[in-house]
Amino acid sequence: MGKTSLSVILPTINEAENLKVLIPSLFKTLESRVLKLEVIVVDDGSTDDTREVLDDLANKYSSIIGIFRKPIEKSLPRSIQIGINAASNELVAWMDADGSMTADVLSELLDAWQKSVSPSESIVIASRFAEGGFVKGASRVGPLGFLQAAKNLHNTEDSFLAVVLSWSLNQLLYLALGKCCKDATSGFALGPRSFLKRYPLRGTYGDYFPRLMYEVHKSNKTIIEIPYKILVRLQGTSKTGTTAFEILRSGLPYLRVLLVPLRYRRRIKADA
Repeated sequence: MGKTSLSVILPTINEAENLKVLIPSLFKTLESRVLKLEVIVVDDGSTDDTREVLDDLANKYSSIIGIFRKPIEKSLPRSIQIGINAASNELVAWMDADGSMTADVLSELLDAWQKSVSPSESIVIASRFAEGGFVKGASRVGPLGFLQAAKNLHNTEDSFLAVVLSWSLNQLLYLALGKCCKDATSGFALGPRSFLKRYPLRGTYGDYFPRLMYEVHKSNKTIIEIPYKILVRLQGTSKTGTTAFEILRSGLPYLRVLLVPLRYRRRIKADA
């Protein structure tokens, strides 16, 4: 497959300092690999200088679009969906803007998509839990990896409790959602815009991605998982929270996804 054009969606809340690093990295890594690279920042009401940072970056990189929402209620899936709808290229991707997800990994997702048997019917995700992937703060798998993560995250803005919660939820979701994929909460994906628009993003920060994965899986479409090591955030505070209460509360929406298979079966029955 030849070169394609790519739109990268970055949903943000107060990630100005991280955008200064990530956006130049995206253009450096990907611009020569695609016909056209477009970066769409969908901001969900930042109070930092995100707008000014984007203005400065736009003087160097012409294909940067800033969409500034003023929502009554902040919504990660809504921000991503707005980015998908605004994209001018057929291939789209989205990733966190905090530095934990890198341009190099996005390049690997692009490689996997181009090599897939049916690119037009495939979505590629970066997976912490596929063989060869690592949780935040670790460079090995198993119990030793979690011990390593606990040590490495001690003096960072990321929480080891959040890592444990994410691993536990993914083990549960893997079984509950028909083994659709090993990292159902990845949030780092690439696929054709026309394909993704068949699956409008629904839910909240916590459950939109497992819903998407399950619907793609039940439609007998292809989910390709590429292992990667998620990094600690560069600057700022995690949206998941920092206290035990905040982290556990952020995990509650994922549990609602366990009802998705039942609702899906009901919908199929009603349509029959």
